[in-house]
Amino acid sequence: MDATQKRIENFKKVERFPVTSPDQLKSSLPRALYAWWQTFLPELPSRANFDITKHRELVSNIFLIEVVGDGHFLYRLHGERVTQLVGRSNHNTRFSAESSLLDDRLLAEHLHNVITARAAYHCFGNLSMFDREFIQFESLDCPLADAEGNITHILGVLVDIQEGDL
Repeated sequence: MDATQKRIENFKKVERFPVTSPDQLKSSLPRALYAWWQTFLPELPSRANFDITKHRELVSNIFLIEVVGDGHFLYRLHGERVTQLVGRSNHNTRFSAESSLLDDRLLAEHLHNVITARAAYHCFGNLSMFDREFIQFESLDCPLADAEGNITHILGVLVDIQEGDL
């Protein structure tokens, strides 16, 4: 198997599905973010609705991705723990479905699904796509919308989980 195929297979190992109940989430930080996000339903919250000072427990594990165009994204925020888990900081990094890096293209495809579904997505698996297969993770991706209902950001948390947390 060539390196590109291996990266695709690693990305496919991650389970991704819309959240329909907080019971789907295994860790406290994704549950906390989802509890906040779902209070706005059936509407979607906006970026301005999220005040990080009211969610201090999320600071290290949070990420914020801005939707800068159709299929184009920009990491706006990348918490310290997120950087440690994935092995690099993506702060101010642009990516899209046309990026040269396969991982960026695959992430852009996933975010397109989040935007299309207008739903929070739960992700679970290991970080083999970052060559860190020894780390099990859980993440939550929550779309944020402007006054017209356009998705402008994806707000999320990423946590590592231990076998005892499952």
